[in-house]
Amino acid sequence: MASYFDDHNITETEQAPNEGNLLSALDFFTSLRTQQHTDGSNPLEYIISQLLDESNSNERGPPPASKAFIRKLPNLQPGEMKKGELCSICNEPYLTPTGAQQPCTRLPCTHGFHKECIQPWLELHNTCPMCRHEVHSDDPHWQRLNPDSYVPYDEDSEADLNWMMYG
Repeated sequence: MASYFDDHNITETEQAPNEGNLLSALDFFTSLRTQQHTDGSNPLEYIISQLLDESNSNERGPPPASKAFIRKLPNLQPGEMKKGELCSICNEPYLTPTGAQQPCTRLPCTHGFHKECIQPWLELHNTCPMCRHEVHSDDPHWQRLNPDSYVPYDEDSEADLNWMMYG
């Protein structure tokens, strides 16, 4: 059985990782831990406190997309996706090698995705992962900040779906 290197026409090297580089990295982090700034603060403690401050801040990322928006994502018909076109999330083709299409959808910004890829994203964010185009959210804070953008969905209305797809 051939080795990995033989299979890929790579010359195997006998060199081990440079121990000097590993030791200098260790020395750097040790000095960072024990080093004091002129004001008496420790740089490592400063970095850790900044990370904690950011994680404890009240700043919010984008809210989840509305449940009605996710539920009403359109199913694209076979032929609407081009052969060789890839889902931007999983980087897999929309069409299988046999030509069968996996369930796909498009957001109002026209970016297409596998439904199984975009649904988890939209359950966390109300934005397109490619262009950050905002879609509807049930979040009251988002609705207050975007009163002109929010149009409540009527569960039984087909007009909502047309508005969603064509702006």
